[in-house]
Amino acid sequence: MHIWILSHYASPPTGSGTTRHAGLARYLCEAGHSVVVFSSALGHNHHGGNLEVPDGEMFVDREYDGVLFRFVRTRPYHNAPERFLNNMSFRANALRSTGGLPRPDVVIGSSVHLHAADAGLRLARRYGARFVAEIRDIWPETLVDLRLTTRWSPTYWYLRVLELRVYRNAELVIGLMPGLGEYLESLGIPSDRFLYVPNGFDPARFPELGPPPAEGPFVCSLFGSHAPSDGIVHIVRAAEILQRDPRGEGIHVRLVGDGPCKPDLIRLAGELGLRNIEFRDVVPKPELLPIAETSHAFIYNHPYMPIVERYGMSPNKIFEYLAMSRPVLVACKSLNDPVREAGAGLTVTPGDPHALAEGMIALRDTPPDERAAMARRGREYAVENHDLRKLAVRIERRLVEIP
Repeated sequence: MHIWILSHYASPPTGSGTTRHAGLARYLCEAGHSVVVFSSALGHNHHGGNLEVPDGEMFVDREYDGVLFRFVRTRPYHNAPERFLNNMSFRANALRSTGGLPRPDVVIGSSVHLHAADAGLRLARRYGARFVAEIRDIWPETLVDLRLTTRWSPTYWYLRVLELRVYRNAELVIGLMPGLGEYLESLGIPSDRFLYVPNGFDPARFPELGPPPAEGPFVCSLFGSHAPSDGIVHIVRAAEILQRDPRGEGIHVRLVGDGPCKPDLIRLAGELGLRNIEFRDVVPKPELLPIAETSHAFIYNHPYMPIVERYGMSPNKIFEYLAMSRPVLVACKSLNDPVREAGAGLTVTPGDPHALAEGMIALRDTPPDERAAMARRGREYAVENHDLRKLAVRIERRLVEIP
């Protein structure tokens, strides 16, 4: 099959952003299929930077592991309204960037935003291909939970109509969260058109790490975006609590990533005089391993959102954490909890710096043998349930069944 994937923020395997589609596409190619990933040439937060598109051209091509990435020109942005226009420009320009490609048999349109999914629907109709929608974030409901819009806003209803158009016209809907079947049924879409395929990791790129350092501070690391929706400020406040509490002696917080909140977070840590926290720049995923190996535990932080509590979560970050064989401290309230299911760490209340601080103390005080057992269970769970090769097989089996 010739498969096209429309995913605005898809990152190549050498990047620092979302590598889900790079991994799935690689294994689909190994199974004998041809895959093209359409992504934006303009980076987004930790997406991996910008690619120069020559003047007068609409896209630039790069090949990774046998997968063609077509990076599409999109308009720059500096605020939320401009970002909305950036999303729309991805749809418009992707529709104009199909030259020189074999006719697709299947087109997968993937959110986060619905304009990318709608671009997939339009291309599938243009070429008479089967259309598959992929839900990686529930728009517009997520925007309501983040207080970026309301249900009375024209933007909400514009996105709601777009959502219904995309999902109701899909032969198959892939969802990353386990409760999405219920959500689709609420939209009138039968459950037999839903396929649960969570995020995962590539074992070839995330080998099991050796043991952490036996000497020195107990390092708790977070890798990822520093955006308002990530709630990193609670981790900085937790570091403040640890510095004031004698029990926090010897615990060090490491934040690796980038995003619009990072300058304010660094400023806050300076104002608080924190000596137990460090900020590092975003790095490509292949360069994460040496940093991860010097960590004793990882942190996953997600502010409370009703939609996550009801339908679940599937953050790429958690499965990569588990794969790297370290205990994980989770601050999230969700329908599912992979770390708890794996017995690979601790879960605390989101949005509570005191709970985060107590979680780090508890992990530090856990005997090393038990922390090693947590790490081993996490790796085993990730390999069994979130190996991208296995997830690609799950998708391939359903694609060949579509009439």
